[in-house]
Amino acid sequence: MSAAITLSLAACVTAPTIPADTPVAFVAVEDGNQDIFIGAQDGSWRRRITNDAAIDRFPRCSEDGRRMVFVRGSEGQGEIYVVDLRTLVETRLTTNDWEDYTPSWSPNGDRIVFTRAINGDDRLALMDADGDNAADLAPHGARDVMASFAPNGESIVFHSYRDGAGNVEIYSRQLSTGVETRLTDDPNRDYEVSYSPDGRRVVFSSNRAGGPWQLHEAPADALGEARLLLETPYHVWGPRYAPNGASILFNGGPSDRARLFVLEASGAVRELPMAIHLAGADWCPVAPARGERQP
Repeated sequence: MSAAITLSLAACVTAPTIPADTPVAFVAVEDGNQDIFIGAQDGSWRRRITNDAAIDRFPRCSEDGRRMVFVRGSEGQGEIYVVDLRTLVETRLTTNDWEDYTPSWSPNGDRIVFTRAINGDDRLALMDADGDNAADLAPHGARDVMASFAPNGESIVFHSYRDGAGNVEIYSRQLSTGVETRLTDDPNRDYEVSYSPDGRRVVFSSNRAGGPWQLHEAPADALGEARLLLETPYHVWGPRYAPNGASILFNGGPSDRARLFVLEASGAVRELPMAIHLAGADWCPVAPARGERQP
């Protein structure tokens, strides 16, 4: 796939490329189990973080690299867990009759934003990092999904179906006031958004070009022009800026052999060697210190 990717617009970052030894968290299927791993970008090492008969997915590492939040359970039955990346001790945070999924950390690690799927109505919720004080964020009844925090922790960005099932748009929400800002306006679908580390931009996946989902970037503070970052023959999804803002990690490829890729500031695209499952990936700046689990 990497050879087939052509850069349509250079990534708007100028910082040095993130070091190739910065680990990534990813989902893989081994021995019949779908579990979460952390590994080097060059494939030289990896550690198995979860090892459970249930399906594990949607890993997100805390900014200090000490914890990972993830979802355990198949679609429709997911619950949210946290694992200490030094000891691999897991803590279950939610126990509900509905699915909780796509969790993401606040910058200081004291809160988690996530999606609740209750009777077909997906809505965003916040809870403390220990699972206490979970509360919905003003549900619209129109599927607000997959939120991420701004770097200052004051707002979140997410995609929403409120404008019609075929017209998925990106919104931001100020947590203190509830004020929302629409960031995209296109008749197609804009998905899976996250902030740049400086909080000025968002990156997301969209089929607005009429073909496969591609990576786009837009201003984070107001409705503005979305720019195509690269063009591929396959779907790409789940983009995540590197902590220094200089690279973007994303999933791509046909669904039966999806891979991880890194878009560099230069426009180069690197394919990472690990075989992955579709259910999420993230930068994980600090590798586990002990308690290594082998595949």
